Amino acid sequence: MNKFEKFFRENPEIDAFLVLEKENVFYLTGFRGSFGYLLVLNPSFAKASEDRDESFLITDSRYAEVAENLNPLSLLSGGIKPKFILFDKNFEEKIKALTPTLSPGEREIKLAMENSASLAQKDYWQKIFPQAKIVATDKIIENWRAIKNANELQKIRQACLRLDEVFADK
Repeated sequence: MNKFEKFFRENPEIDAFLVLEKENVFYLTGFRGSFGYLLVLNPSFAKASEDRDESFLITDSRYAEVAENLNPLSLLSGGIKPKFILFDKNFEEKIKALTPTLSPGEREIKLAMENSASLAQKDYWQKIFPQAKIVATDKIIENWRAIKNANELQKIRQACLRLDEVFADK
């Protein structure tokens, strides 16, 4: 089970999680670009949409090739491989198409967002999802990054061994 599956199991009222901080996007996906967001849908929410994917990396055309060829198996965190969505003039329609169509009067969508989001970012995403209630999160991913799993520890040990070899040759 990945970290988002656990998060959504513990927070079933949250429909989606938007990751804005580039360090957190990198930790979860391996994507190193200067512009990129990660949108992760709650599996129960994603099943209600036509597109059954649950995670989406949003970036611009400069990073299209990199975003399409991410290798999550090489990630320190054992992360996820999101579907790539190009941030272009049709971006808002693409994002809206990912979420189930809700009739007026149905429940609001709860969108978790890192509390480091600017007011402009919150307003932008509120415009895309007018029926959404934005829920600020407090360092959830940073806390995930602080606690290393077995895969992460193994990668760190391998990196230390390589560094020892490099410095031993000098």
